Amino acid sequence: MQFHDINNVTVAVSDKAGCWPTKDQELLLKAALLDHDEAKDSWNRWESRINITNIDNSSYRILPLVYWNLRSFEKDEHIAHILKGVMRKTWYANLMLFRKTADVISMLVDRNIDTMLLKGAALSSDYYEHDGLRAMEDTDVLIPTKDAPEVIQLLTASGWYPYHEASYILDKVFYSVKHGHMFVNGTGQKIDLHWHVLKECLIQEADDDFWSESIQYDFRGVPTRVLSHTDQLFHVCVHGLRWEPVAPIRWVADAWHIIQKNQEIMDWERLLDLSKKYRVVLTVGKALEYCASVLSMPIPRSVLKRFSDINIVLYDRIEYKIRTRFPGVWGHTIQLLAMYFKRYPEVMATEPFRYFPGIIVYFQYLWNLKTKWLVPIYAMRRCFEIALGKIRLSIGKS
Repeated sequence: MQFHDINNVTVAVSDKAGCWPTKDQELLLKAALLDHDEAKDSWNRWESRINITNIDNSSYRILPLVYWNLRSFEKDEHIAHILKGVMRKTWYANLMLFRKTADVISMLVDRNIDTMLLKGAALSSDYYEHDGLRAMEDTDVLIPTKDAPEVIQLLTASGWYPYHEASYILDKVFYSVKHGHMFVNGTGQKIDLHWHVLKECLIQEADDDFWSESIQYDFRGVPTRVLSHTDQLFHVCVHGLRWEPVAPIRWVADAWHIIQKNQEIMDWERLLDLSKKYRVVLTVGKALEYCASVLSMPIPRSVLKRFSDINIVLYDRIEYKIRTRFPGVWGHTIQLLAMYFKRYPEVMATEPFRYFPGIIVYFQYLWNLKTKWLVPIYAMRRCFEIALGKIRLSIGKS
């Protein structure tokens, strides 16, 4: 439970785990995204069921959009005061984070290192109408895989430190197991440094598709790149549609803004090709189906049919099922092992065999442990925590 002071009103924010938006969260998304009467009606229905001063974290992140979409409608003065306060607080936090991120990108540009903004910062700057509408906890910056060791040295030298300390952080195996790593500065702001776009695909050339189609972009006066509009939608669906302790319903709002702004130029054929190449057809297809059915996003029926007609192999069905539900002890273990057997050998195909670590070493790096001897201890602790979380979740539903 977190407490936010919004214009002298304390708003209690709790975590709500999940993958798909709940019915109440759907009402809030409709209030934030739909037009006129539909938005107002959805807001009234949501407000009659939920106390705005005691909501889940996922819904709290949508409140700036609600304020912006309904700002011309009459609302209770107290409620309007809270909504505007959340938006302004988000705006201030984003501006401070963007300034620090621009400084980092500028430092890398000076050393001729390519950069690309991912997720929140790119979406907020390019698709949303105001910098205070898209809440985020960090900014995501992609760099070429080959530059990762140098960039990490530059970050640590300029006051950014690994969020989880790891003595092996410059080890070559680390870069083959991880898709990125979080860094934090002295004021608590975070940058998620990526050397791969997707954590499911870690081969050296995995990101060539995204770099080749990326767009030059000016971010706070600093040159960088962002994903193409189609690739942006692909990334939002793949990254957003997964079970998380805090349900990531922002992906729905992100998809809405991308599609509404670019529906005439969206390359649906490329979206389908990327989904097949990276074996996430079910994930992207289900995300598009949800967007079209719940929020009536303008996605061609022919596209939805092509996704649904693709034959999905059993392994990918199991992987989708695991990623979109509370994993439990066995599900979590299967998920990690699946990443090892399915993705990790692809990495090793491009590397000398001497860099192939065993499963124990793989888990050591994946979990940021200093020695491989800590793996069984940490595994038992994780099993206990997951089992306890499932018990609490069951109690909460009863």
